[in-house]
Amino acid sequence: MTKLGELPTLQVSGYLLSWVRRMDRQPTKERKRQIAQAALKIIAEQGLGKFTTSAIAREVGLSEGALFRHFKSKDEIVLAVIDAIEDELTQGFPPPGDDPLERLGTLIRQRLDFLSKNPCFVRLIFSDQLAQASGEEGVRRIRAIQTGTMDFIRRCLKQARKSGQIRDDLSVDELTVIVFGAVFGAANRELYENTIPKAAARNMSKRLWPTLETLIRR
Repeated sequence: MTKLGELPTLQVSGYLLSWVRRMDRQPTKERKRQIAQAALKIIAEQGLGKFTTSAIAREVGLSEGALFRHFKSKDEIVLAVIDAIEDELTQGFPPPGDDPLERLGTLIRQRLDFLSKNPCFVRLIFSDQLAQASGEEGVRRIRAIQTGTMDFIRRCLKQARKSGQIRDDLSVDELTVIVFGAVFGAANRELYENTIPKAAARNMSKRLWPTLETLIRR
């Protein structure tokens, strides 16, 4: 039996190349997901200045050439990142139920629970970094994520106003801004975690809706 060390150099290189390709051969869908997650992490943690194809390739453990076997361009990778965000945020959305305030409370708890565990999503959804990297289509889709949440809050509050569940000294539009702003603020822990007790910061996602409900209910 011929040993690897006895093979000609070109043949050895062929064996190694074949082995590397086998190691890299994961299902395309899974590999695309990994690349999108790596891109998301780089943009969120390091900013657009560090968002390069070489950085993505390093994060995933691929060559740049292998990266472009899955995506045609960097813009396409950014759109895959937005796909991942949409998939995460549309799970269980909109919440079921007849009571508009219960539905609103469910949404707020779900969103805050997810965002507290995935802070990088907060920086991407509520900043313009991802929109800048993704072109017109990306901007439209990021705005749709933001406005979709706000529209749902407004619909719930309108229904609650109609059924006499909430105070009438503030307009639905004013209440919508208050609720949306509170969710954004609670999700963005960097704004407050060093200025309030740690226990309060950790419990913010659990306590926000009961506090808001107390403020807006009749």
